[in-house]
Amino acid sequence: MADIQNIVSSLRARLIVDKGIINKTHITTSENILKICYQLPQAERSNILDEIRGLAKYLGSINVGENQLDWFPYYQLYNVLCSIAYKITKPIDNEHTNDNLLGVSDIYKSQGFWLADRRNAEELATHLKLFFDLLPDKGKSFANGELKRSVTQGYSVYRSEVNANLLYVEELPIEAKRHLDNYITKSDLIENLSRGLGFNLKVCNIRVYRYFHSKLGQEILPHYDSVPPNVFKFMAFNGDIKIENGAFEILKDEPILRKDLRYLNSIKRRITKIFNPNAAATSPPLFSVKSTPLKVIESCIGINPFMIVNSNEKLHRALNPEIGLIRDTIEISFMPRLLDDPLVTVGGCQSGAPLNPFSFV
Repeated sequence: MADIQNIVSSLRARLIVDKGIINKTHITTSENILKICYQLPQAERSNILDEIRGLAKYLGSINVGENQLDWFPYYQLYNVLCSIAYKITKPIDNEHTNDNLLGVSDIYKSQGFWLADRRNAEELATHLKLFFDLLPDKGKSFANGELKRSVTQGYSVYRSEVNANLLYVEELPIEAKRHLDNYITKSDLIENLSRGLGFNLKVCNIRVYRYFHSKLGQEILPHYDSVPPNVFKFMAFNGDIKIENGAFEILKDEPILRKDLRYLNSIKRRITKIFNPNAAATSPPLFSVKSTPLKVIESCIGINPFMIVNSNEKLHRALNPEIGLIRDTIEISFMPRLLDDPLVTVGGCQSGAPLNPFSFV
């Protein structure tokens, strides 16, 4: 099986020659390694991991821009390497014994989300208490009531306007992150997801926030996220969450919401331009997700409920809480874990995910 090690070494050498610019050939090579790496004798697996570790260290030094065309190839290669590392390091006896978790990863993969049962919700809530305790008991402001866009260097940045009825925790204490680290290490649910997805998991960001009622009707409108591939979220909520709290909801994915809306609005803009050449290029769309009737597939309600969701693929929203109600939320972004990278990192209260996944290995 020395050939596999030679292929990995050759891949690393070609990437160095190409100055870290990843192309389709590099990704195809890694995918071919994934198909045959299970054949490796145990004694040779550590050598492959060393090669991957060296490759990751080199690619981690590359400066990657915020444009999706810049970071997407890095995630493509990174995700395949994570699957290779998992495949050659996972225990031979990998049968799960927790009947409470049978099929969780299968359900998540098939429908794009999984609403936690009460037992798992209680377990996660125990580890998230320190995070929720950071939110104030009363009122809706910290020192100056203004959001500081704290962002870890190398992370994507959320630049859109923040709703006035939204309050973020800006700094997360190390004790709280250690609790989450402990949960990931021991959780049968995380192990089940890793087995089903084919890679180990780590947290690449945590956001803690509170939503208040707003007379302006500010809410999280139906949308899809634009996080990197294989990044998904745990949406966790504190207390007894009802529909009136503006519950997190998964919506039916109608084709018109993705393709036809863009087509109809492009026609509308062309017609407008013909009859009114001076019309603004960014005029309001004729059709929008907000104005389209939507069917709710699942609402995240109950006692300390949480949901695992593929937010890139599932249309989702959270309505404005009713008068006198709040919605305390923790949004945990998971991504594949390669080798020795930390289990929990935080990008900041307005960050998404690493631009270069190799930079945090």
